[in-house]
Amino acid sequence: MEVEEKVGSSSDLVTITSNATRSWKELRKEKIKYHKVTKGDVIDIRKFLFTEYRDYLIRYDDNTQVKAEHLAGKVVIIYFVSLSLHIRARSVEEYDTIFLTNIYNYLRSSRDIEIVLVAIDDENEGECKKRFEDIFSRMPWIAIPFSDVICRRSLAANFHVNVTTTMFVVNSNGTVLQDDAKFLIEDYGVQGFPFSDDRIKILDATDEADIQHPSLITLLGSPQRDYVITNKGEKVPIYTLEEKMVALYFYEDGTCHSKEEIARVYKELIKTEENFEVVLIYLTDTPHTYQSTNEESFWKAFQTMPWLALPFKDPNIQKLKRVFEFHPQLEDDHYDRCPVLVIFGPHGEFIEPLGHLILGVYPVYPFTFERVAKLETEKVQNLKMEMLWDPNTVFKRTDGSQMRFSQLAGKRVINFFESGVYSGRDHGLLKLLKEMYLAFKGTNDEFEVIHILENEMKTMIPIQDLPWLVSLENELLPGGYDFHECYEECHINSTFLAFDQEGKLVRRTIYPVLENTDFPFYAGSMEEETLSQLIMNFGWDYWTYYPNKGRIYTFHKKLRQQSVEH
Repeated sequence: MEVEEKVGSSSDLVTITSNATRSWKELRKEKIKYHKVTKGDVIDIRKFLFTEYRDYLIRYDDNTQVKAEHLAGKVVIIYFVSLSLHIRARSVEEYDTIFLTNIYNYLRSSRDIEIVLVAIDDENEGECKKRFEDIFSRMPWIAIPFSDVICRRSLAANFHVNVTTTMFVVNSNGTVLQDDAKFLIEDYGVQGFPFSDDRIKILDATDEADIQHPSLITLLGSPQRDYVITNKGEKVPIYTLEEKMVALYFYEDGTCHSKEEIARVYKELIKTEENFEVVLIYLTDTPHTYQSTNEESFWKAFQTMPWLALPFKDPNIQKLKRVFEFHPQLEDDHYDRCPVLVIFGPHGEFIEPLGHLILGVYPVYPFTFERVAKLETEKVQNLKMEMLWDPNTVFKRTDGSQMRFSQLAGKRVINFFESGVYSGRDHGLLKLLKEMYLAFKGTNDEFEVIHILENEMKTMIPIQDLPWLVSLENELLPGGYDFHECYEECHINSTFLAFDQEGKLVRRTIYPVLENTDFPFYAGSMEEETLSQLIMNFGWDYWTYYPNKGRIYTFHKKLRQQSVEH
């Protein structure tokens, strides 16, 4: 759509906004006189950025005047920044400016790019001028002078700006390629230039190919670089890592996320496992790092690490953040679920996005969910009923009858360790278990239940309604309670242990379901159930590598969208 005819000439813009005391928000409401510039429009950028009274833009570092000819043939990013003094606005601007500066400095020597600052103000003029000087002093690009209030406010109205910072991308022909390019530029970085839809589609297709057929060569390498480096600057070909298990370590300098644990495990493994390696992904543009990282800090941190790394500020870092959806903006409630340590199997045979969580709780090679489930199962598979109680223990029923532990020999037995915290799931389970218990009583499918309570007064079902045996936790043998505490952080869950007629453990779960009529009422193996409940307990189900869904972490994307909306 041609916009320049509707907007008119530069003199028209001046006439329309002759009252410079009106704020940009007021001007934006002039719907008849101001057409909202949107993606796909074709504009004459000179008529927006220059006027008949001012034929130049300014650069801060040398105070030179930049003429319109400087923009010819270039992709121009119009960077709108609010001069608000609010701490949140200042923080957003600072982060966006540093991120954009990195992209600008990387591209401007080899690509036709320019950025133009347009400051937005509706507050005290004196304070806004100081704020403008502070912001502009940190920018290597050009700007509309602060003194040209009319032009700045006209642009804010025409581009319908209503946020702290936003970016419009205009190509050399005047086509508006993007009208809200902030997150797009952050996601794709320098590889996204010139930030057109066609370019983004190419990168998305490449990302999709890497997700469907993951390979270290394509994820870590590029046509310009086929190596990673040591902390001495030596080059190590990426293809030499293909046979190895590789941990991609997304590292934020100044944080303590897993560094010591990874270093400890790394030193132990390289003594016995030649096919294990770590590759440092040094992050410089996250909320934790954008103010404090540079090439010097990269090398200072890297010198303390015995593994490999991508070069400082390598463009592929943005690609890896996209593919593995590393978004530390979610740090408040979900940072632990960011893929800090991605375990990449030989030839991409498997990928575990949350390797750092597995490493922190179960530091066992090769750091996969299946390996953890196998170890958890092995830990308890030799458990016998006789290991929980003294042979002389006497269990009671609510009707006053008693049963010695020895009388349970040859019976199928379920031990239900109640957490004492009300759970609708457990309440429903106990009601169903009671129905089955009574229905099977006196048949070949008969089983017994021992209901273990923290204390006599703490139960989610009235004791008088329980038809089975009741015991207290303090009657267990020393160490018996350990079998109730299945996993870290699950103390609020009740535990369900099932023993066969030989007294051998055949089921152990903190999320029991009675999905089968045959004892122990679960169709799968103990290892399969252990894996599923580990995934549920630690939230791993949200972060599984799903190549068939086009992106890896669908739940993570939803969280990020919610954070953007709020």
